[in-house]
Amino acid sequence: DGTPSALSNIATWKPKPVPPSVTGTVATPGPAGIELTWKGVQGGGYAVERREAGTGPWTIVSPIGFETTTWTDTGAEQGKTWQYRVRTVIEATASPRGGEITVPYPDIYPPPPPTSVICLPEESMVRLRWDPAGEPDVTFTVSRRLAGGAWTPVGERIAGTELIDTAAPAGEISYQVRAVDKAGN
Repeated sequence: DGTPSALSNIATWKPKPVPPSVTGTVATPGPAGIELTWKGVQGGGYAVERREAGTGPWTIVSPIGFETTTWTDTGAEQGKTWQYRVRTVIEATASPRGGEITVPYPDIYPPPPPTSVICLPEESMVRLRWDPAGEPDVTFTVSRRLAGGAWTPVGERIAGTELIDTAAPAGEISYQVRAVDKAGN
């Protein structure tokens, strides 16, 4: 009927300043992952994004808002090339995407050594067990030696986490278990 309505709620909006982007990002591949370092921004926290080089969407792989200028990506798979970018986060506001860096991560690092290796001597055999590897597609090599002698292979390319040595000689025996990844490291 042309009558004006009552006023709605009044809303205010105060835009926050956009934080500056980080600079000087450097990546160093190593056996524990890819370590990233950069020049920080005063009062800033950070978020690290990653994607496989040239493909797929960017994914945040770090905690959001952590305050150090170093972070290690322990989830990057060896044998691939990765792209990274670091964003500054201040008061829940992120900076523009910083410069992207491309990092080849060759599969030249050995997998972590087996942990919790136990030796269970039984009548006429020795049972060895160890924890699974922290990397996919790892096999194990087991060797033994008698009282300070030379190492002799007992099993190679073992996919599981147990070996039964049915030909164990009498006397003091030492065993070693080594992890081998799909690249032979």
